[in-house]
Amino acid sequence: MNKMVAYAKAVTIRDRQLNEKKDIWDDYKTQEKKKDLMMEVERLKKIKYYEEEEERKKQEVIRGHQVIIEQIK
Repeated sequence: MNKMVAYAKAVTIRDRQLNEKKDIWDDYKTQEKKKDLMMEVERLKKIKYYEEEEERKKQEVIRGHQVIIEQIK
């Protein structure tokens, strides 16, 4: 009888440990997904920023050309 009680306790503890391990792993995966999403958002912001910066520089060059053409006239 004592063996059965000891076995039941051991199995219960093992099950709790396995559940805890699974919960920890799930939390880790969730945190990793959040980090990945945040990094992707930042990457997209940087891409947008550099595209806007490039467009601004193009417009500046066009305005410079227009000024030179006006000065020549």
